[in-house]
Amino acid sequence: MMDAVFLNTSRNSPLLIYQSYSYIRDGSYKNKTYWKCEKSRNPKIKCHARIHTDSVTNEVLFVSGEIHQHGENTSELEIRKFYNDLRQCSTTDELLSDFVTSSTSKFSVEAREKLTKIKHIKQLVHYHRKKKTKDFPLEQSKTLKDDKFLYYDSGEELEHRLMIFSTDKKLNLLKDSLDFHMDSSQKSVPDLFAKFCILYVNHQGHFTPVLFALLENKSCYDLLFRQILVLIPNWNPLLFISDFESESIGCVKNIFPEINVSGLHFHYKQVIMREFEARKNEAQPDASGNMHKFIQLACIPRQEVIEGFCQLELENKAYVQFLTYFHQTFVSAQAIFPIDFWNIHDSPIDSLKTSNDIEYWHDFFQNSMNDKDYTSLQLFTQKLQELERLSNTTFPQATNELSK
Repeated sequence: MMDAVFLNTSRNSPLLIYQSYSYIRDGSYKNKTYWKCEKSRNPKIKCHARIHTDSVTNEVLFVSGEIHQHGENTSELEIRKFYNDLRQCSTTDELLSDFVTSSTSKFSVEAREKLTKIKHIKQLVHYHRKKKTKDFPLEQSKTLKDDKFLYYDSGEELEHRLMIFSTDKKLNLLKDSLDFHMDSSQKSVPDLFAKFCILYVNHQGHFTPVLFALLENKSCYDLLFRQILVLIPNWNPLLFISDFESESIGCVKNIFPEINVSGLHFHYKQVIMREFEARKNEAQPDASGNMHKFIQLACIPRQEVIEGFCQLELENKAYVQFLTYFHQTFVSAQAIFPIDFWNIHDSPIDSLKTSNDIEYWHDFFQNSMNDKDYTSLQLFTQKLQELERLSNTTFPQATNELSK
């Protein structure tokens, strides 16, 4: 007789698939395992079809003469096998995109229509990988030069996982710097985490990355900075150049009460362009040119910003949602980011130079991480080791090496 396919149910109980029907285990005796139709428990169907298999070879030994009291459900079984294989994939380093492509290539049209959205599949992989993550490989806790790289891992036993990567040299740069910038991203991060953060300091006239961190969620910011203080006990920065994330700003101010905080012009531009596009609709005229006028408000004298905003309000009356957002976020007396936070008129050269440095590294890391699916922690840290090596070079050298 033909071979049966053995899977597991969502509760990890044995499930047998044979000739487009599913069976659940109903006991065993000596070298035989007994199976009954999965629909036998359905009070409206009570299917009595049964199968016996060899407990050692899994060969089908007997098929009852009972006819199934229900039709085949091939597409449902295809999907069940997919999710069974997905749980196995979650314990390996196989790229999720590769797995989905190979597993669904032979799907029936009906099965494809029933398959859940890819974001829900990713959430399921995240769940299983979080439960079954292997110990972090020793070789990835060091740089490519065999120096210490992983400086802190809170481990899976804590509610909010945090991992910190750096080197002795770069921690010393952070310790000696009076100001620092943090750039965070939610793209191309491993399944276990929600954010990838990079800390930068000014070194030899340019801002350079000195510390990398993976955060399970925003609640990890406090743990991140307190753990940095464990690594650098006397660290006392005077200026935090922020990426316009209120959670990190509040955390830094809480830990360093005397610190000054300002926004980076590069991130100000990003926020304006993103929010402008999100709040316009197709019926509104193209005012992208005026969008850049909102960006230029950061470069005029601070006392002229409100007057400049009022003029832009008159020119962009159709963009009510964006104007409301901009006023509440950047201009009003209760603004989340007050004018002094984002206006660079008093130090345009230094501010734009810093912004250009950070924009370079931001694009450098984003482009590097976008070439593959780095949902696996091991694959991500392998790439991070390479990026750490390249971050020790000058800007042109890093760009040239990255393109090889």
